[in-house]
Amino acid sequence: MIIELALGSGLRVSEMANLKVENLYLKRGQASIYVKNGKGGKDRVVDIGSNLKKQILEFLDYRTMNSPYLFPSERGEKMTRSGIQQVFKKWASVSLQPALGSKLSALLCFKIERLQCIEY
Repeated sequence: MIIELALGSGLRVSEMANLKVENLYLKRGQASIYVKNGKGGKDRVVDIGSNLKKQILEFLDYRTMNSPYLFPSERGEKMTRSGIQQVFKKWASVSLQPALGSKLSALLCFKIERLQCIEY
């Protein structure tokens, strides 16, 4: 889910670590994420596509830990930035072509998402 969120939303690693379930707007007619204290301490709203919305809803149904954070640590607290980066690297190398997966990072996904926005 971390890779999908990074690619589909362009959230920064720290924003994913701090993301709370209450900041997901996924009800009927809604598909956005409210980012609190993003870069420069600014809040913003990020629109997401219907496929990512569906994946997040499935992820929330699958989740067993009752934590306010979308990506909790084993203790239910928020996952650290380095923890998210480790998970990202692990799954990127498994799910993508080995040559690309070893070079893919959350920062690169952020930049890819920004370039896609510029193209459209």
